[in-house]
Amino acid sequence: RSNLDSFRYILKARDFSTNMNEIKSLAPSLNNINPKIENRLGSIRFNGQCSGSMNNLDVNGSLSTALGALDADLHIHFPEGSTGSYEGHLSSTGLDIGPLTGNYQIGHIAFAGNINGRGFMPQQLKADLDINIDQAEIGNYNYKNANLKGHIENGFADGALKINDPNLDIPELSGKIIFGENKL
Repeated sequence: RSNLDSFRYILKARDFSTNMNEIKSLAPSLNNINPKIENRLGSIRFNGQCSGSMNNLDVNGSLSTALGALDADLHIHFPEGSTGSYEGHLSSTGLDIGPLTGNYQIGHIAFAGNINGRGFMPQQLKADLDINIDQAEIGNYNYKNANLKGHIENGFADGALKINDPNLDIPELSGKIIFGENKL
């Protein structure tokens, strides 16, 4: 056991700024993120607190990028030589999903929900989601009042969607979506 294994930290940040290259130097498990996604994020700003050790990170704060802001209360585990895992609560008042997915029919989404999963790359991703969507721009319409519960694994998303929008009421729609490797 090295001295780094017992290293612990608490960082409080006010308008801390970084980029994906700096983050990947600290978390090598993120090295395979699609460069197109990295470029779309731009500068990454953080306000809040991070604490943990070399392989564990607790994040409570707000992350801002060129695509919008994301509030997080997450525990992230980066085991050496293995896929990272995470669990916690995420929310946003307007995150631009289109550039992340490459599907520009999807615009800003305001949501709050829980995630529990592992992996950051499509081929590694395995996660359970329970998200309340306040609004989502899709096509030329701004949908409101939706809930999404699902599981993502091996390039598939399996779940249920409920929508209670003034112009669309879907009590429950279940199904699977196949993600192309180039889309995430």
